[in-house]
Amino acid sequence: MPFTIRLLALLALLLAFPLSPAAAQPFGTFTWQLQPFCNRVTLTINQDGAVYSLDGFDDQCGAPQRAPVVGTAVVNPDGTAGLGFTVVTTPGGRAVHVDARVSPATGSGTWRDDAGNAGTFALGAATAGPERREPTGAPAPGGFIDVSAATLAGSYGFGVIITGATPPAGAAIVAQWGEPPTLSVSVASAIRGVSRDESGVVGASTSSVGVNGISETGTGVGGRSAFGPGVFGISQHGPAVRALSLGAGPALELNNGGIAVAGTVRPAFQHTATAGTISGNLTRIDHPLLNGNPAAMVYVTHVYGPGSNVYVPAVGVYYDAGASRWTIFREDLGAMPVSATFNVLVVIQ
Repeated sequence: MPFTIRLLALLALLLAFPLSPAAAQPFGTFTWQLQPFCNRVTLTINQDGAVYSLDGFDDQCGAPQRAPVVGTAVVNPDGTAGLGFTVVTTPGGRAVHVDARVSPATGSGTWRDDAGNAGTFALGAATAGPERREPTGAPAPGGFIDVSAATLAGSYGFGVIITGATPPAGAAIVAQWGEPPTLSVSVASAIRGVSRDESGVVGASTSSVGVNGISETGTGVGGRSAFGPGVFGISQHGPAVRALSLGAGPALELNNGGIAVAGTVRPAFQHTATAGTISGNLTRIDHPLLNGNPAAMVYVTHVYGPGSNVYVPAVGVYYDAGASRWTIFREDLGAMPVSATFNVLVVIQ
């Protein structure tokens, strides 16, 4: 009897009759292809009491070594036969758990494994295709690693450690979105975030630090970009980016390049005296970083040149507590002229 007919008869038998504690009874050996991959599993089905056992191998696409397979078959309430089996890949010994659903009408169905692979469970097929991806032990696509706080091992939920005296020019963990960008980062790192056109690493926190980098001798957080910001921080309350020095070294170092300011609330800006801001020898500054902030450090220089040809002698700054505003005043007590322009730098304490 052809193996397809024998399998269909077996499936019909499984669906028509309840399991019985009979002695072990072989039903036959059958082969399925895990399409779209070239892997084919050959399984011998036996009834052993109330259990239908599966024993066989994965041909690993014709490799010199076969991968052992063991599992169980069950009858599902929806009328399908369910096959669950484990493939122990060779060499390496990594386990792949496969769940297959077979239709009694065709002997074929669908399959999915715990590595996220899926496709058609094709009875007797032998079509061309790539080899099934080797399991990595990582969560399936779309999945997460969920660790209970009660069983947390140490102060972390999941860790990757690379041992050796000299670390490789790679990363312990790589997260990539889209195709790799032309900018290649080849330095040794614990976590590397790579993105085609979005953020490489995003840290979010409602009350603490979004991204915290710690280094004993090197760089805690390093950012590199061909065009946009190398490091980008956003905060609603505290500092968006914080640099802390625990020794005699600087908290922040600029190695080439200047300081640029942008946005609507800039710490460096120009103030031009107008009739509405002038009162006698002073002009009041209206700025969100300064209003109501007497502890701010305000640095002012007079601008005289193209576009601002109004001369003003020496000036100073003071905080007007009554108006809750910082002011720029002429030290010679002369009237502040209209259109006098000043560069202002604000440092928040």
